[in-house]
Order: sequence, then C-alpha cells, then structure tokens
Amino acid sequence: MSYRMLSWTACLLFAGCAGQLKNPAVVESRPADIQIAMQPESSPDSAASSVNASSAIGLQSAPLALKPPAQASTDFVQAGRASWYGKKFQGRRTASGERFDMHALTAAHRTLPFGTYVRVSNGSKTRSVIVRINDRGPYTKGRIIDLSFAAARMLGLREIEAGPVNLERVGDGNRLTPPYTDAHK
Repeated sequence: MSYRMLSWTACLLFAGCAGQLKNPAVVESRPADIQIAMQPESSPDSAASSVNASSAIGLQSAPLALKPPAQASTDFVQAGRASWYGKKFQGRRTASGERFDMHALTAAHRTLPFGTYVRVSNGSKTRSVIVRINDRGPYTKGRIIDLSFAAARMLGLREIEAGPVNLERVGDGNRLTPPYTDAHK
C-alpha cells in the first residue's frame, strides 16, 4: 500500500515540474501589425539598456492602439459637496495603507487613484487648496470628497458639516507641475 502511495506521489511531483509546450500554429497565426505594435521600439542606443522586467518574465504589453492617450488621464473636473473628518480618525490606517493625519492636506475620493493631487475650491471660488488623495470615500450620498481637518479649515468648511466645492486634477500623474509647486515654497 505504501509503495503505491509513494509511486503516485512521485508521478504527481514529476508531472508538476513539466513545462508547457507552445502551439506553433497559434503563435504564427497572429497578424503582423499586432506583432509590430507589441514589440518595443529599439535603437542602437537602447541595446545597452536593461531588459524590461515584464518581457523578462514573459509578459507582453498591450498593443499601442489600445493604450489610452496620456492627456486623457489629467482632465478631471467635478462639482459637488465636500465633508471633512478629523480627530476621530487620527492615526488610523487609510485605504492606501498610510496613517491618517488630520493636519496634513489629504482627502478621500471614491475613484481617483491614490497619490493624485486635486485642487479643491470652495463654492464661491474665493479659496482653494491642493490635497493628495490617500483614502476612499465619502460614503454619504451627495458628497464627492472627504477632506482632512486642515484642508477643510483652509477652505472655511470647518464650521459646517458639508459645503459646495469644485475639484480639478492638477499635476502630471502623481507629480505636481511647476505652476502648482511655486505657490507652496
């Protein structure tokens, strides 16, 4: 009985180590234009550069035609109501994993990627502040952003539960560009 068990275990171990064969018919049946779009551009200068990590492990990038344009991700404007949160959440972990600091200029948004910078203006557009998205929320109907205590205070929203605001994504991806950084030096 133990001899059978040992032989089956050995067979399973060896079968697990076997590689997977590629079907040559599938590889050769791809249209030529897709193959070209999926290959990285190479030049004589780039021959000495390091190998892309995704290609080193066998992953291929999406065709260039399917990638969104770079400009599309920076155009974001939204209007609605903002609320704020403070002492009750001080020191707790945010959805991004960092600890909440009520004195930092941060905010929670439902869909914007973590690390995105957003200019938040009060309803009358007399005050504005740039915050970094590091949490998810708000989960109250009719609100589009939860601000930290410091951001709410700078906008004049500290005395009220929620107020009208306008959001505008600033910077390039997760970096602020010079027009926005000069004011904060």
